[in-house]
Amino acid sequence: ILQYHKNEYYLSGQVLDASGVIIEGAILEVRDSSSIPVSAFKTNKLGHFMNVTPLKEGVYTIETEKEGYSFETVNFETKGEIIPSILIKAKPVVKTNPVLEPQQVEEPKQVEET
Repeated sequence: ILQYHKNEYYLSGQVLDASGVIIEGAILEVRDSSSIPVSAFKTNKLGHFMNVTPLKEGVYTIETEKEGYSFETVNFETKGEIIPSILIKAKPVVKTNPVLEPQQVEEPKQVEET
């Protein structure tokens, strides 16, 4: 259980893929309003994350990375209230069919008989 202290804020949440499956080992980086990294953590086997070092009041973003997935940046502000649990879902994977270029076919050559 996280204890709330005035002007100290803790993050917790879960990272899932687009279909709701847990993503273990995703890396989350929290940046302040100047884009300076202030905290980083990795999701556990249940896809959960939690920061240990409290954040101060301010505006923050969370960048999430995991090979094979793409995530939107999460924006939030700490301002005198407990931060609710954050759910981060990967963007749906869009599979594209590669465009096949027509192959160049050489015309058969005429052989003259002599």
